[in-house]
Amino acid sequence: SWESITAPEDMAAVIAKFNIRNFHQAHHTPFAYGPIGKAIGKFANTTMADDILRGATLPEEITEDLMDETKRMLYVLGTRPKLVERELKSEITATDFRNMYKAVGENTSSSPSTIHVDHYKAATKSEFLSWVYATMMTLPYTEGFSPERWQVVLDVMLPKEPHNWKINRLRILQLYESDANQSMRHLFARQMGFIMEDSDIVPDM
Repeated sequence: SWESITAPEDMAAVIAKFNIRNFHQAHHTPFAYGPIGKAIGKFANTTMADDILRGATLPEEITEDLMDETKRMLYVLGTRPKLVERELKSEITATDFRNMYKAVGENTSSSPSTIHVDHYKAATKSEFLSWVYATMMTLPYTEGFSPERWQVVLDVMLPKEPHNWKINRLRILQLYESDANQSMRHLFARQMGFIMEDSDIVPDM
């Protein structure tokens, strides 16, 4: 049976518990648990992670209990695709900043820190402010650090069907800081998407 909860504090507690369970559904899969999960590490920054990407032969104690499907995944991960040669840029210029925020709608929800999209859109009218924000968005990638503000996301629960508020029919939407989201889109998704298209390795939908 279903129980109706209307107190904000109780709603937040129940949703948080539900989301934690959802986000941990992959916990007992091979790449998160067991010998290979431990060898790869939480952040995949281990020697084993590098060996997999190089296509190296992995120790038998790591692979002996894996399903054939998992072994095929490891093989694909270690197979280097033929890519077109293109230099990847790691800098966001003032022009890049202005272009990306001119394309963002004013009503776009963003930023757990409450820095609204309009704040950045207003900054595009100033060459100096555009340069300041472009530099701030570039530094985490060129200097190798993660701003604390970028480490916070806001979980928004949206109903999959109109007026159906049962917790198992709510979709989780995560809102990142706007400048973090736009910088990842510009430096990773956009550049890599073009390379994949030009290399003809985009999977069929």
